[in-house]
Amino acid sequence: MIENDWKSDLTPLFNPRSIALIGASETSHYGRAFYHNLTDFGYTGKIVLINPKRDELFGQQCHRSLQDIPEPVDAFIMTIPAPAVIPALQDCRAKGVKAGIIISAGFAEASREGITLQKQVQEIAAAGEMRICGPNCFGLANVHGRVGAISGADVKFLTPGNISLIFQSGGLLNFMQLAAWDRGWGMSHLVSCGNQAVLNVSDYLDYLVRDAGTDVIGLLMEEIKDEQKFRRAAELAIKREKPIIMLKIGSSQKGKRAAKAHTGSIAGSARYYDALFKEYGITRVHDLDGFIETVEIFSKRKRITGKGMGLFVPSGCECGLIADIAHQEGIKLPDLSPETVAKIAQVQSPFLSILNPLNAPEAAVRKADVFKTCVNSLIEDKALDMVGIRIQMPRLRESKDVVARFLDVAEAAEKTDKIVLFFSRASVSLPEYWRKLLREHRVPFVLEYRKAFKALRALVDYYRFLARRAN
Repeated sequence: MIENDWKSDLTPLFNPRSIALIGASETSHYGRAFYHNLTDFGYTGKIVLINPKRDELFGQQCHRSLQDIPEPVDAFIMTIPAPAVIPALQDCRAKGVKAGIIISAGFAEASREGITLQKQVQEIAAAGEMRICGPNCFGLANVHGRVGAISGADVKFLTPGNISLIFQSGGLLNFMQLAAWDRGWGMSHLVSCGNQAVLNVSDYLDYLVRDAGTDVIGLLMEEIKDEQKFRRAAELAIKREKPIIMLKIGSSQKGKRAAKAHTGSIAGSARYYDALFKEYGITRVHDLDGFIETVEIFSKRKRITGKGMGLFVPSGCECGLIADIAHQEGIKLPDLSPETVAKIAQVQSPFLSILNPLNAPEAAVRKADVFKTCVNSLIEDKALDMVGIRIQMPRLRESKDVVARFLDVAEAAEKTDKIVLFFSRASVSLPEYWRKLLREHRVPFVLEYRKAFKALRALVDYYRFLARRAN
């Protein structure tokens, strides 16, 4: 047994059989939002409403106190002002509640009085072995278990999958819910950990590395509070080949100051964190775009060595631009083999050369035989283990040709161990029918060339790291 071992079992928090909404309300934002997010997301456990001023809410009985409830309660969500949290938490301990979420702000991030309140939260939690998320957070979600105990209306759009996110920022996690829907991600767990008074990033990481439904973990954090546990979890992630994508905040002096004002965190030195992440093969990104595209590639990854990439691009000048960017980002574009050139020559226009990147005519998208010959020839080339395709993305209406070609690629990608992906020329808004395709198929899609190459290079580096660790 390790110290604080009770924090390693977060089942009561992520999969409670009953939840008490302390501060339930039909008029306040959070009091209303959490009830609707739980019910709209399909939570099958019992929801107990607590509000001393109401006898009924949302068409069901409302209790004055947790002590008025005869049956056990697994978890709570508090949406009450900070000064009211401590007595409510004492009631939860007396009731034997083992987990909960404190949304309220006004703790260590706010004032000396808030620091005192947060210490009281820690003391009560330790005495009752209560797994507490927050305070000053937006909650959490277990997508496979349909537990939508999180703020933000977009939770109802999440679909089950293999990505878990741990964010110290509730606002950015809400944004990431929208990104998940936009890009068709399948989600496992989401956590807004806030001030980390009781449970911290390392606790959540430790749990999710061991979670069977999680294959990729995205972290946005300001600090590591329990380095030993973080290292143990990171080591286990290596053994289970569960990559960790890290967006670390607080590398600049103003960033550190903002982190302290946000959650009371003390961000460590950039050099220390860089060394730590390198030691455990953690992929570090530096902005939200990089985070999204890297998670996209890693969530649909295949084991690659970075031998080389073949590119299918319907624009001659664009071939030069994309070749430059690939070179800058360390992505090799090998010459196509004679066999590949011969296959493509059968369908390629005599006015176009057969090189890598391959300048395919725009009309190729409308000609299934030309398109499939070009793409399949790249996939079959033994010098390549990555194939990237850029085709048009009409925004205003569905294009049957584009959809058909997407399905052609999805079918080909299913039959190969190589990674096959789509990318766009630049960051653009996606039409709804394109989002639907991304949700239904596991072909990676990345917005803009450079982001695609950076994410692919990170994937190559990750598998090279695993290979070094195995030797």
